[in-house]
Amino acid sequence: MPSPNRFDTLDAMRGLAAFAVVVYHTSRPNPLGYLAVDLFFILSGFVLCHAYGGRIELVNFIRIRLIRLYPMFLAGVLVGLAIRGGNPASLLLVPDWTSERLYPMNTALWSVAYELLASIGFGLLYRFGWKAWLPFWAGSGLIWCSVLVQTGQGSLGMTWDGQEFALARLTFTFTTGIALYWLFQRYGKRIESHWAWLVCIAPVALTFWADLPLVLALTILLPACVLAGAIIELPAKRFAKLSGDISYPLYAIHLPIVALFGWISVPIVLVASFLLDRYIDRPVRRWLTAKTARLVKAA
Repeated sequence: MPSPNRFDTLDAMRGLAAFAVVVYHTSRPNPLGYLAVDLFFILSGFVLCHAYGGRIELVNFIRIRLIRLYPMFLAGVLVGLAIRGGNPASLLLVPDWTSERLYPMNTALWSVAYELLASIGFGLLYRFGWKAWLPFWAGSGLIWCSVLVQTGQGSLGMTWDGQEFALARLTFTFTTGIALYWLFQRYGKRIESHWAWLVCIAPVALTFWADLPLVLALTILLPACVLAGAIIELPAKRFAKLSGDISYPLYAIHLPIVALFGWISVPIVLVASFLLDRYIDRPVRRWLTAKTARLVKAA
């Protein structure tokens, strides 16, 4: 039976998408691998709605999101600094103003910083209901789809050039996730089926379709995958949990390593991601949650 508190198919989908990003950064056999980042943003909007559907106290919510995002962001920066060098200010989430890229030591981390930005927007606006999100979804969708049609360039965000369009990319995909959760709440009836494997694999398969129209992918195909993944639950619970657990560490640390060592380093990155999740990320987050909760209560 599907768990009311977990979306196993979405967990597995996130892990497979993170691996698709690793493949993309290794030798780019999947030319649209960057679509996995758009999928992450859609999933984030969906999952945050599910986890924080009630009243949100902004300061406490941002504390929770920082604790969730920062430890592995820090790990990613440390790996990047060790391999490539760079600006130590990035350890504090500060992008490198002197470089062409926001985080040149580990380019992939731009989306983590944007994820935090989306969390702040979510905390500020969610209490006002879906009508507060509608103008952002419609406006950013119009801007981002226009950019995609005119340029065919869907991977904006890692460099300073085109940041205004990258913000539209984030806003559209994140609010699409919110809209999908609204649809799921009202019309979704969950089932468990082995067909969920196809749903998990579908977003990854799309990244290999070089001629895929990006507007079609972002407005129809990826949202359809997420909604189907929320409804059709994967029976393989252990795989789903493991896949979801390692997805963020894998995304955070892989790029400097695979860019330097190539395919031979992929198994090492996978094992390192598992170890980071189990022995660093989870214990550190538990410790930070306990410590900061006391500070919040004291204040």
